[in-house]
Amino acid sequence: MLNILSLKKIMAITERLRAATKPIHIQLDHAFYPMIQQVKSTADYLELLKMFYGFYQPMYEQLDQYLNDQVVNAWSQRRKPSWITDDIDVFASASYYIKSSNTIPTINNIYEALGAFYVLEGASMGGTIISKKIAEQIINDGRGFSFLNAYNKENPIMWNKFLNTIDNIPLNEEQQEEIINAAKNTFITFHHWINQAHGISKRQQLSTGAGY
Repeated sequence: MLNILSLKKIMAITERLRAATKPIHIQLDHAFYPMIQQVKSTADYLELLKMFYGFYQPMYEQLDQYLNDQVVNAWSQRRKPSWITDDIDVFASASYYIKSSNTIPTINNIYEALGAFYVLEGASMGGTIISKKIAEQIINDGRGFSFLNAYNKENPIMWNKFLNTIDNIPLNEEQQEEIINAAKNTFITFHHWINQAHGISKRQQLSTGAGY
């Protein structure tokens, strides 16, 4: 019979990531659903975009210290903070201020960076579904959804390329744990940021089709 340590070595790191983060991933989905329901105007959508930017921008400032095109396939094409500001500029009629999260996880090495980015990048898998729902609620002409739509039809391809990157990096047990713990901390701190930024108390499940 295989012991736990042997099983961990056989499982791909991305499989371990999915299993280890599933409970907190579901909790985050529950927190996120009310926010989507509350978007009834472009002003509401602007606040949602600002919430995302407040977390993504300081996270990317840390990730850029460890990740690049040599580490992650097409890293230079995965620039979500700039997509968010592009979307904000579509709707903002004046200058604006965006508060940054003060609860982001600290990234200390490449393994923690990969774990954190697993969460941020995986969110793109459900973004197109969310963008369609919001567009219907605010009666939009289709502009201003660069962030949520991300790579559009290329979303699954870009996601799988990232997963392959992680699975093909030689990792010892300690490094795998660093990736997993960083992903967990990113889910948890983003959940806290959502509650802090929007005061969400209602909990419902959002079916985004993310599958990450």
